[in-house]
Parts: sequence; structure tokens; C-alpha cells
Amino acid sequence: MALVKLGPHLQRFTSAGRQFAAYANITKSLDPAGLDSAKPGSITVYRKYFQYQDIYTNGADIARAVIADLGGRRPTYLELYNEIAQTWSEGFARYSQFHQEAAPIVHAYGCKLLGYSFSTWEHPGLDIWAYMAANGWGDVDAIGIHEYTGTQGLTEVNALYHRVLHRANPNHPPFVVSEGGIDNVEGGGSGWLATYINGVPLTAEQYIAILLGYDQALQQDGYVLGGTIFTSGYNPPFANFEIDGIIPALVGSGPPPPPPPPPPPPGGTGLMWVTIPLLLAVGIGLTALALSEPGYSEAGAPGYETQYQPAEVVVPPGVEDVQIIGADEAVPEGYTVIGEWR
Repeated sequence: MALVKLGPHLQRFTSAGRQFAAYANITKSLDPAGLDSAKPGSITVYRKYFQYQDIYTNGADIARAVIADLGGRRPTYLELYNEIAQTWSEGFARYSQFHQEAAPIVHAYGCKLLGYSFSTWEHPGLDIWAYMAANGWGDVDAIGIHEYTGTQGLTEVNALYHRVLHRANPNHPPFVVSEGGIDNVEGGGSGWLATYINGVPLTAEQYIAILLGYDQALQQDGYVLGGTIFTSGYNPPFANFEIDGIIPALVGSGPPPPPPPPPPPPGGTGLMWVTIPLLLAVGIGLTALALSEPGYSEAGAPGYETQYQPAEVVVPPGVEDVQIIGADEAVPEGYTVIGEWR
């Protein structure tokens, strides 16, 4: 049985994530480079992480900030904010206006706007659903909704809530389940690796069966374009959601991942060019490392750079052995990870 409507949600970019993206009919990535491995013709979604999500910032400005990260890439959908302002008291009316401000910028760039990103705990009530319809759906092209499940089966309370909304008003933009999997609902834990059935940890085989069942359910709903499983290449605190270990079983005989980036050119003086995401590891007892790039420099710590642009790793005096490895690779014996950037 193959996945048809489910694909990966990529937080960090790993080899397993590349494999899943190359196989799936939909991919969501928080790293623009994650879009590069998506299967040709598949649906792609990009969301830029914002530490602060201010709904009173003009939506057009946020759309421009998201587009600036893409390096010319044009995913199918841009998703702006995440799980915010989902009730009247939290400012939903303003949030709808925020999308209306963003839509012309997104469309002019050649993408579609995936709106709202409702969380599985605050799905829109029918009063908000009616407001969205009366307000032209906020000019979004698709509605983002997070639908997690637990161990008690797929229900319309969570994993299939889109059916409740569709029955109330079927004349809506299509849905994208922009996060799915197992979470702390209906018998689930905070991630499938923290979930138990009768005191016994959920197995990989059981979780895969749940995902395949959800995929089949979504196939029955033509107004749902697809969904993405949270998450590949987790960022803390989402270790218990990590799906990289089960991706080979999910994709079965799917295509191999794309080739890795070319190796850096031969070095010479302690300067080297690398790509991201990477771990920075030095021999035991050596702890100093600096990363510099235009507009940013911080001695003694890893820094952040523009997605998949060259970064100059400066090896200070006294550090004689630096290994730069992929984020999903094993740390060589005798080395200590001193930093990570993405």
C-alpha cells in the first residue's frame, strides 16, 4: 500500500527527508532548499519560521519577507504564520485581513497563498467558518489545517475535522493538512514516540498503519489536496515526532534521494566552504570556532547564514582538527559537537 496524499513535513533537511520528498505528492519545508528535492509536479509548501508572529504587521510585508528567503524558488504555496489568532478574542478578524494584505504579493510572485494554519486544538468553529465564507475566505487559495490523531481511531474531532467544515459550507477553497501525525489528542502522546497503548510503546509498524489509514481517508475527500506528516529532521523540542527512521518503510520502493551537494573545493589555509544544515565538531579539548558571513560574525560560537549560501568557517589558532558533517550523520569517535546551524 502506497501513500498517495501524505508527504513529509521537513524541519531540517536530512537524507531521509530528501528521499521522502522525492517520492511524495506533497512536501512542506521550513528550509527553502528542502523544496529542491520535491518530486516534479508535486505540491510544495514553504513556511518561514518567525519567532514573533504579529498579526498587526501588514501581511504584504510578511509575504515579502517570506519571498526574500526563497532564492527565486516558486513553491506551489506560501504559508505565512502558524497556529495563531484562531479565535475572536485572539484577533481572528484582523488575521483574515492580514491574509488579504498578503495575497496580492504572493500572487504577483507566482505562488498561491495557504492560509490560517489552524491548530488541531483550535479548529475553527462554525461561526468563524461562516465569517470566512462571507469575507471571501480572506483571499487565500487553500486553507491550512493541522489534524493530528491519537490511538482511538480517525475521528471528526481531530484528524477528519475538515469534513465537519465541508458539510457546513462545501463552497470553500481546498484544504491542505499542513501538519498531521500523532499528538496529545484522543489517547496519543506528544509525538508517536511518546505514545503508548495499554502501557506498551506504540511500534513503528502501528504508526505506519495509522498513517496509511489516514492517507486512505484523505483519498476519499477530493477537496483535500494532501497533508504532511510532522516531522522529518526535527528541531527540539520535537524529538518524539521524528519520522526519519520510518521513512524507508513509508516510501517502500520509491525513488532514491537526490545526490548530495558536491564536496567543498580543496582547502589550504584553514578556510573551507560548506553547505547547511551541518554540525560543527572538534577534537576533544578544542572548543573555539567562529562562523563569519556578510553582515554577521560571532567569535566562539556557530552562527546563522542565508539558506544554502557559502559560509566561511574560520579555524582560530589552537584548533587543529575540525570535522564538518551532515546533520543526520554520526559524529566521528573522539569528536565533540560544538555547534549546529541551519
